[in-house]
Amino acid sequence: MGWQELFRKLQDAEVEDRGELVEEFVEDRKGYEEDHYVDLKVLDFADRKVDRDSRGDLAQEASAFANADGGLIIWGFEELTQEGKRTGYMKEPVDNPEDAAEKLRTLSGECTLPPIPGMRSEPAPLGEEPGRGYVVTLVPKSDYAPHQAHMGPGDVTGKYFQRAGGRALVMQHGKLDDMFGRRPRPVLVPEIYFKKVWQKSEEKSEEKSEEKIEQKSEEKIEQKSEEKIEEKIDPAAVGIGWVLVNKGPGTAFGVTLEVALSLVNSEDKTEYMAAEKFDIGADRMEAATGTDTECNSRSARASCFISLQGMPIRCDGGKAKMMCVRFDFRECKEWHEKTMSFDGTRKAELCVGWTIGAQNMRTVRGSFLLQVNKETIQAMRRMIEGPGQSRAIQGTPGEPLHLSTEHLSPDGAPVREADSEAGES
Repeated sequence: MGWQELFRKLQDAEVEDRGELVEEFVEDRKGYEEDHYVDLKVLDFADRKVDRDSRGDLAQEASAFANADGGLIIWGFEELTQEGKRTGYMKEPVDNPEDAAEKLRTLSGECTLPPIPGMRSEPAPLGEEPGRGYVVTLVPKSDYAPHQAHMGPGDVTGKYFQRAGGRALVMQHGKLDDMFGRRPRPVLVPEIYFKKVWQKSEEKSEEKSEEKIEQKSEEKIEQKSEEKIEEKIDPAAVGIGWVLVNKGPGTAFGVTLEVALSLVNSEDKTEYMAAEKFDIGADRMEAATGTDTECNSRSARASCFISLQGMPIRCDGGKAKMMCVRFDFRECKEWHEKTMSFDGTRKAELCVGWTIGAQNMRTVRGSFLLQVNKETIQAMRRMIEGPGQSRAIQGTPGEPLHLSTEHLSPDGAPVREADSEAGES
């Protein structure tokens, strides 16, 4: 019985005595229990936790098999050696094999970078020993090699392994260079869209209480007015939603997106410190759950960073919704009226710079530029008061992409002068 057939049987719900089936498989291989496709390991599993050494074994063997031709890790056997040579094996069944298999499935997505697609673990309980048995982990040959071990002791994590001669050997530079060279590469480009953002705001209101006069030792006591802060939902912010599209033949792993917003003079590109009035910030979107986000708001240059770990973007059109960058429309309008409109000579642009990175892909950069003027301010107001979202706009690396009122409209139509005048009345 071959190793692939063994795993197919373990996946069959009608197969009984799975633990005995694994023991029979190992016994039939006596003398060459471990080879290019099979490795035996002891699993230290207690209190629903896999210990550090076993995590290292998982990462090392997963990296080695995926970077070679695939194979099986059979948990529950200890290799016996004498003077550096294999002399046999000893059974060390795993406690609670079902729970252990579930935990190994969870660790499979974390043990290597990038994660190995199709990696699975199946329990093989022993019929004669309830609560004990074996676990078998399938590691398929990967089209996204090389894979780096990403957990365990220091002599394992951060290294690339490959299966050869029944052992997991550290890969040499030449092999790594060859694998990286032939791997299909992703090509990521951003798509943005403007939308209305509902957010909480604070509104101050004064409530003066009536003057209460109490006769107490012939003294008048006046109850002072109290200031109340009420919270309400306000659609006063304009959001810029970000979607990354993979147009390349390779899946994108370890994706990062950095966005920087600044207000610049459109002639000499110097920054206006008044951008702090825009109340710029960033919100994570639902697809980015579990990522790390750092936002520095209320500054002349507001930057936001988000990374997707373990969430690949598939090739040939795969998409990932990353985050929404927002700024306060009312502050933008007020700043424009006070600063830019008094003599008509100053000009300003909202510069939205972006940087995208991923494994096996060169970092790409670009920017969107939007003139801050009467027409764009009106288009923003129309969006907040109307449909609430514009069409998608695709960015290009390198040269800035200049936006207009057409990009702020849901149907791509420019804001007409009549609309502008109607909105001002």
